[in-house]
Amino acid sequence: YEYAPGQDYQWMAAMSMAPSGRLDAVWFDTRDDPNHRISRLYYAYSWDGGPSWSRNRAVGDPFDPSLGYPVQRKIGDYFQCQSDNGSASVVHPATFNGEQDIYYQRLYPMVLETSPLVAGQPARFDVDEARPLEQTWVVYSLDGPGYTNIGLLDVPVNLAQPRLGVGPRRTDASGQVSWTVTMPPQSQGRRLWFQAIQPANASNVVDAVVQ
Repeated sequence: YEYAPGQDYQWMAAMSMAPSGRLDAVWFDTRDDPNHRISRLYYAYSWDGGPSWSRNRAVGDPFDPSLGYPVQRKIGDYFQCQSDNGSASVVHPATFNGEQDIYYQRLYPMVLETSPLVAGQPARFDVDEARPLEQTWVVYSLDGPGYTNIGLLDVPVNLAQPRLGVGPRRTDASGQVSWTVTMPPQSQGRRLWFQAIQPANASNVVDAVVQ
């Protein structure tokens, strides 16, 4: 893009569609920099082909796309997005290391967050940005990251040997749902991996150690 002071930019966008029909979009955005020079990767998705979208969500660290000038006049146009029912895989350029490099990220439509996990104490699991009014589960693994297809829900999860944690519970009209679960006393010191899922939809993986 041609820089003009005081103007915000959304640039170098990519889109892809999951088999479920979810449309994923990623782009660089300068909205977080008062001088509109520093960019950041943003993500949004649509379940209806584009008329309505999820909120714009920052999914990368800020970087300066002008690094390399004037030897390299512009950042390389290495930008690609490919979607499956659980996530979107994105390749993009950035200058996090003080030079122009290519990076990979896996982005998830749903957002899962947990409170600190303490053995014998209640823990909260919060899901946001999910599909509204849809049955939702949280699964977990004792074995770490992996790839397992949940055929009944037509969604892959990024866990090895996933087990049912909590659910199902239906999200509200804004796509949110929560659970409060008491962690087993014998779980202290155990490392767990969690992921929320819906039919053809999934969240980020949360990696946590029970205190």
